[in-house]
Amino acid sequence: MIPLTPNLKLCTHTGALLEDPNKFRRLVGKLIHLSITRPDINFAVHFLSQFMSHPTDAHLKEVTHLLRYLRATLDHGILFAKNLGFQLIAFYESDWGSCPNSRKSVTSYANLLGQSLISRKSKK
Repeated sequence: MIPLTPNLKLCTHTGALLEDPNKFRRLVGKLIHLSITRPDINFAVHFLSQFMSHPTDAHLKEVTHLLRYLRATLDHGILFAKNLGFQLIAFYESDWGSCPNSRKSVTSYANLLGQSLISRKSKK
């Protein structure tokens, strides 16, 4: 299971507007705080937070998909173990011009020391 539906291309106009957008906003707000200790959902939360001003039922469907992912992966998180090595590992990913709304690129990186995450960033 993965945090977002594969090959997802959501736009601001995808789906019908929600009658009560506060439910979507509260869920995404809580997910933003959770993403501090769950870097595997960082990109998904950043992606879904772009639709806070006018959320639709398609956006809410993706939030519920992310919540199902979290329920299935309760044992995931950040672990700082003292007996692991000190090898520095870096991962970088970019998605050039894939945002259908702004045509901007999305880039992200993660740095690990041993098997422990020490920094991460996702930027549009």
